Amino acid sequence: MRINIVQTNYDPTEIERLTEILNDVGGGITCFPECFALGRSGVETLQYLNKVSDETERIIETVKKTGKTVILPLIEWHPVMRNRFYNTVYVIHNGDVIGTYRRVVIHPMEKPFIQSGKEFPVFEFDDTTFGVLICFEIAFPELTRIIALKGVERLATSDISGEVWSFHHAEKPSMRVKTRRRLPPLISIWKRS
Repeated sequence: MRINIVQTNYDPTEIERLTEILNDVGGGITCFPECFALGRSGVETLQYLNKVSDETERIIETVKKTGKTVILPLIEWHPVMRNRFYNTVYVIHNGDVIGTYRRVVIHPMEKPFIQSGKEFPVFEFDDTTFGVLICFEIAFPELTRIIALKGVERLATSDISGEVWSFHHAEKPSMRVKTRRRLPPLISIWKRS
């Protein structure tokens, strides 16, 4: 299985740039970092999030048109609550959104405006099943266990702060793989400077 990891500065109004990026990668699964295009969630970015979250749908439609398989973390509007968002991963395959995962465990600095998801879905395509965790969630072994009990073969993790949480991302996942053996990591995305 080929995995393309994309690390880029991206302005959500530059849809043509997103199309170029996806056209430049080959087949396989293309993965973007947490909160791709819509900024890191934090109190100082709330105004930014309110401005650009309208671009989520445009970004998804652009990715769908490429026909690629993409793990695409974005910030999405809460459908009812003003100034509330979800930290969401969209799984897109062959032009369709086959599912989404909304981060369940919210980091304390994000709680003022990030809403918690409630489920750990299993994604399946091309004879591969996998679950998703986002950044801070990898620190909680019980979340990996919940996903493993659903029968997934692999775990995809998306994060934006690998250096800050290096212990969680370097030590704990490898321990989990050794002890659970059922969950070799599919991807781990970190942002390096």
